[in-house]
Amino acid sequence: MKDRRAFLAYCATVGLGGTLLPGALLALSRQGQDRVTAAMVQQAEQIAGLEFTDQERENLVRGLNGNLRNYEQIRAVQVANDVPPAVQFDPVLPGTVLPAERRAFRYTRERGVRRPANLEAAAFWPVTRLAELVRTRQVRPSELTRMYLDRLKRHGPILEAGCGAGRLLRFYKQRGYDIIGMDYIDDAVAKLKVADPELRVETGDITQLRYPDCSFSYVLAFGLYHNLEQGLDLAVQETCRVLKPGGWLCASFRADNLQTRLTDWLAEHRARNKGVAAAPARFHKLNLTKAEFRHLLERHGFVIDQVFPVENMPLPYKFSCCRSRGHKIFNEAKARTEGYRLSRLGSVVQKLLITCLPYQICNVIVIIARRPA
Repeated sequence: MKDRRAFLAYCATVGLGGTLLPGALLALSRQGQDRVTAAMVQQAEQIAGLEFTDQERENLVRGLNGNLRNYEQIRAVQVANDVPPAVQFDPVLPGTVLPAERRAFRYTRERGVRRPANLEAAAFWPVTRLAELVRTRQVRPSELTRMYLDRLKRHGPILEAGCGAGRLLRFYKQRGYDIIGMDYIDDAVAKLKVADPELRVETGDITQLRYPDCSFSYVLAFGLYHNLEQGLDLAVQETCRVLKPGGWLCASFRADNLQTRLTDWLAEHRARNKGVAAAPARFHKLNLTKAEFRHLLERHGFVIDQVFPVENMPLPYKFSCCRSRGHKIFNEAKARTEGYRLSRLGSVVQKLLITCLPYQICNVIVIIARRPA
């Protein structure tokens, strides 16, 4: 027997690693034979105090000798000392020249997409296929919304972590969904209870949830994680804990991108123009890139399903030349009520930006992820 390590490893894989059999059989195999025989196994059994059937002996002999042949074939390949080890994989074939210029991102449009007879069959389709259904007017966005809401209603309790003013909480509750709201701010929770005493809402801490393991089928966390100065990893860990295996998380995070940096710079610039002294640096909100947000969820056990760039306020709307005539004077309350209306110039700029730089001009990144079953 030429390789003691391989021999003992194979014995361990068949459940014999903790017995005397491997050592006894190895000693017998070193008595001038290159192959293990059934007779050798039988002798080793007596030493180890074991007893096998003829079929079990034959299986053991076949496996050990097969393993030995594999190692002999590997060692038959002569590798010179000047051959470097294979520590790097490069998928580019030798002689292939890759384009160096940067090009605008263009996605491949799905072709021949047909609406299924049961729309729920499209529940786990990628966004590109769903978008093609909407683009070709085979389905209305409201139909998709109702379909997903119906699935939520059937498939179990929902936790809205960081429910704030309760807009989503009331929306789902009014449609009969089993949903609980939780927020860190006592005043926000008290106002919701006064507005609707039937709402299931309570004060809580996302980094230390009171709910038992596997309590919810869905967790909604919009505008929550990026407000945490400390305990971000603990918050995601707790979110995963209270989800049932196979449960889903839909969460947003403030994007670390061109839009956010420009927004922060404009706020500081306007404050300086008004003569406001610069305030001492203090925590406002965390920003993460798309890759950082994905990694945050993945390292706590989530499997990413879909990622979306979401824009609450179009970047061109921040500049008066890009706002419509009735919105030249910036009024965020009016914009939230009427919508962020752009001029013709603003619409053209917005279309170019969202086509070429979707993750650089979004306000938040939304991820749909699941806890593995």
